[in-house]
Amino acid sequence: MFPTVRALVGLVLWLSFQTAPAASDCSRIVAVGDLHGGYDSLRSVLAESGLVGDDHRWQSEDACLVLLGDLVDRGERTRELLDYVMELENQADGRLHVVIGNHEIMNVVGDLRSVTAAEIAAFAGDETKKQRQKGYNAFAKSRAVRQMDRGQRKDAFDGEFPLGWFALRQAFSPDGEYGAWILSKPVLLKLDGTLFVHGGVEPSVTSLDLDRLNEEIVAEIVEYERLRERLVQAGWLSPLVPFGAAFSVVEEKLSPVDDVSEPFGTGAEREIAKRFVELKGAWFVRSDGPLWTRRLAVEDEGAFGETVDRMLGELGVERIVVGHTTQDDFRIRSRFDGRVFLIDTGAGPAYGGQASALEISGGSVRAVYLDGVEVLVGAPDALP
Repeated sequence: MFPTVRALVGLVLWLSFQTAPAASDCSRIVAVGDLHGGYDSLRSVLAESGLVGDDHRWQSEDACLVLLGDLVDRGERTRELLDYVMELENQADGRLHVVIGNHEIMNVVGDLRSVTAAEIAAFAGDETKKQRQKGYNAFAKSRAVRQMDRGQRKDAFDGEFPLGWFALRQAFSPDGEYGAWILSKPVLLKLDGTLFVHGGVEPSVTSLDLDRLNEEIVAEIVEYERLRERLVQAGWLSPLVPFGAAFSVVEEKLSPVDDVSEPFGTGAEREIAKRFVELKGAWFVRSDGPLWTRRLAVEDEGAFGETVDRMLGELGVERIVVGHTTQDDFRIRSRFDGRVFLIDTGAGPAYGGQASALEISGGSVRAVYLDGVEVLVGAPDALP
């Protein structure tokens, strides 16, 4: 169920050779925001944009596609969506780019608060008896659970961990099919003068080397999983403790009970535990980090405009495209005089919004919906 240290180290070494492209030969770039299991939404808007044909296979020879993260969670057809994107990626010959969103990382590190019953059920056929028994054994060790009779314990386990839960965790772990794929993607992508990032950027990010920051964020996630595995093996954590609670559990064990009691764990274990707790400040969980910040979506344009200009200059781009913040009217929004575009239009079924795409060609930008096109920057006839 949990990734091996060898697999994690191998992943980091492999990722150290991966870099996000800084330029391309894209005739136009099509960007799609948060889909959250919106399988039909993606297929429809890609057809509307001309990237796929009637058979929903990739057909464009000169356009590029950027998916801005949050493919997962809050949907019913998430696994179908991921499989379709991975299939398209093979067909697109380097023209399909996926940017990691906060919900992808949540799945990788075991923060499943937004996973739906349907998303778990999609993995039911993959779950082995061994995986489930191992999970049940860990569940049965809980003090509260030990007070239940056997039937109550089984019902409680099945209710909290429905069939497919453990297979989903394995699939999204760093050495799982989807987890490894997610961690091979950038958090920040510069492409033809545009920065694509799920949440946004703040001044604390824009002066950094983006390739190095991408590597650092993935390395933090890998380290989190490695340290958590060691703490589970040492008895500091149950393998079933949720992501957020894990930090609190370890912090409590690090805190002295009184002046007489022996500290919990060995000296080496406590050093591991201290480093684990420090990861509460890692980029992948920071509220001002590129996965979570919303400042480009909510700051006053007049007051924050100079900061945006400065960040664009430091990044060496003309514009920034973000998702993450669903627009109230479910339409793509231009901010800061066309320097920032917000493209989360609630395309996932849970939001009741609409499928959309942002098209960039030269200096022209337009929003594409299933019922029409809106020019945001440039002349109406500047795009095909």
